[in-house]
Amino acid sequence: MTPAGAPVPSPSVGDLLGATSAALGSAQESRWIVAHVAGMRVADLMARPDLAVAPAVSVAVADMVQRRLSGEPLQYVLGTWAFRGLEVRVDRRALIPRPETEQVVAVALDELVDGLVADERSRQLVGP
Repeated sequence: MTPAGAPVPSPSVGDLLGATSAALGSAQESRWIVAHVAGMRVADLMARPDLAVAPAVSVAVADMVQRRLSGEPLQYVLGTWAFRGLEVRVDRRALIPRPETEQVVAVALDELVDGLVADERSRQLVGP
């Protein structure tokens, strides 16, 4: 118990991850949310479980956890999601980038390249 008037110690990264993981039922989502709010990579976060967390980080994480628990998609809660190596901003106005869409784009790009290569070969054979 903290004496009256004494500063309340900030939770550690490990404490915050544990509480967030328990609330969400997902260690992975917990890591993504805490890392996002803390402005750290997940690997860096995991390497420093004893690092003290600023009160503002704890409050922001709690808000994001509540949004997730209310059913809001993780991608909207985070505000960004990776798509083909790019960080894409997402919210309710945007469709969430999906792995299946990445596969469709990969196939389309392969077809485009194959078509361009074939077109260039036919020009070389026929001439200008």
